[in-house]
Amino acid sequence: RNVLNVDLLGLGSNSIHRFNRRNIFVYSIHGDGGVRFVAQTTGTDAENIQEAIDASEAEGGGIIVIPEGTYDINTPLILDADKPILILGYGAVLRATAADMEAVIKIDRLNGDAASFLAIQGISINGNKASYANNRGIRIIDTDKVRLTDMKIENCGKEGLDLYIGTSAGAGTSWVEFCQFE
Repeated sequence: RNVLNVDLLGLGSNSIHRFNRRNIFVYSIHGDGGVRFVAQTTGTDAENIQEAIDASEAEGGGIIVIPEGTYDINTPLILDADKPILILGYGAVLRATAADMEAVIKIDRLNGDAASFLAIQGISINGNKASYANNRGIRIIDTDKVRLTDMKIENCGKEGLDLYIGTSAGAGTSWVEFCQFE
């Protein structure tokens, strides 16, 4: 029986990654209702979230759910594949815990086919400016098809949102909706 058939991003199959604080259980959920266990990790907050991003990219895209809570990010979270990914984090705070990070979230050259799309919704980012004055919130480099919705980005020593368009082709349409910058 097909209990769950999620196709929010136009994929034939999706991965849903659910966090349980320091443990991530990564499952791939396919359109036929089949569920396959992919991985479980027990690293730092940043390592676990990055592993979920990497697993989602390896599965061809998917959904990453970060539950409510504060997550210490000591290295930038990198999204650089051209796979459709939705990151949901209502009530989740990503807090910088290291100096001179390029950004808490770095999105670089996400230039795939027309189906590729990256959406981040509901996450709060705290740059922790009192302790780390040179951190950015989100840095988007030469990228298009990015949607940031219902986010709060605060306490960044540098830019809360840095849109960098260099010499590479691919910087096109992206959306920032209902976001708060402090």
